[in-house]
Parts: sequence; C-alpha cells; structure tokens
Amino acid sequence: PLSTVASTMLDLAVSMAPLVASQVVEGWNWRVGAFVRLYVLLFGTGMVFAAVARKYGVDARLAAASDEVNASRAERLAALVLRQLAEVKHRTVSVLGLAYKANTPVIEDSPAIQIIQTLLGARMDVMVYDPLAADGARAVFGDQVRYAPSARACAAHGAVCIVTTQCEEFAALRGSDFTHTPTVVIDCWRILNRERLGAGVKYVALGALLRPDDP
Repeated sequence: PLSTVASTMLDLAVSMAPLVASQVVEGWNWRVGAFVRLYVLLFGTGMVFAAVARKYGVDARLAAASDEVNASRAERLAALVLRQLAEVKHRTVSVLGLAYKANTPVIEDSPAIQIIQTLLGARMDVMVYDPLAADGARAVFGDQVRYAPSARACAAHGAVCIVTTQCEEFAALRGSDFTHTPTVVIDCWRILNRERLGAGVKYVALGALLRPDDP
C-alpha cells in the first residue's frame, strides 16, 4: 500500500540524515553538495536533515533556507485565498491535498496545514480532503475543520477551492463538481483541465502565464 511505502521512505530519510550530516562535518565539497541535494530531492524536505545537522553542530543553510521559502509560500497562498474569499463575499474554503507530497500520509511541513491554520485563525469554514493524509490532519485539527469523504464532496463545499498536491483524483474534477457561482479554484500544480471547468469557475493557475481572457 502507498501508506506503507511512504512510511518506509520516511524511515529511510530519518536513517540517512545522520550520514548526510556527518559528511558535511567532514567538509563541504562538490560531492557532499550533490549528496545533500539528492537527499532533499528524494525526500522533499530539508526538515529532517536540518534537525539532525543541528544536533551535530552543522550549519545546514541549504535545508533551513528551503524550509523558510516553503513557509513564506504558504503565507502568500493563505493571503491569496483570503483575498479571493473577500471578493466572492463568502467564508467557505475547500482544501484538496493535505500531505507534504502527493500520495503520502506525511503532513509535517505541509503548506496545506499552514494555510488551514491561517484560515481557521480568520474564522473561515474549512473542508479538507486527502486520500492518505486525513488521519494526520485530524490529529492536528480535530473538529475545527470538516472532513470530506471524496474530492468531489470537498470541491462542492467551498466558494474558494485550493489544490495543493498532484493527486489524480483532483485532476479528474469538472466544473459540475463545484456548486458555488462563481467558485474560485486555485491550482498550485496546474493539474486541472481548464476547459472542463466551464464559465462558472474562476481558475487561478499558479505559475502559469495569464491568457488575454483571464479575469
């Protein structure tokens, strides 16, 4: 199962971190730099490495900088969601994707978790869905948020919907799955098919160039 694979990968990340840190202690060179970059690429976060590096007295600037950038992005995304909610004059939000990476149950350092915390602080009505990470989010938020049984059920809840991971279930969504008119869909990975969303959806694809007809 994917959950078992994800757990094994996380255990591997933890077990490798001291080795990476010890290599940095020995001295930074291009081989060590490549090793660290490969580690971060494989496991998606410098959080584990940075924590172990600090234990060994190593200044893990690359990992720390990566985490700072991720936190800053989450803050900007939360601000974007709040602006869109003010425009549509609604307080309901759908969050599709809770994990740090799609198809894993790992929520540590997940931008979605940080975004939800900001939205709850602003007293928004938040519904969430993730095929693997819902239990982890439930441990964090309890009954502060609503938990949808499917991506479609989650999409129907919010006047603003944010897609935070590259999940195939999310990519299959159509305009008829969104019930608010308009619904603002913020697609962090540009996985939705814009043509299938229809005129009732204001589609915001992060990182994509705007077309002349974009709102």
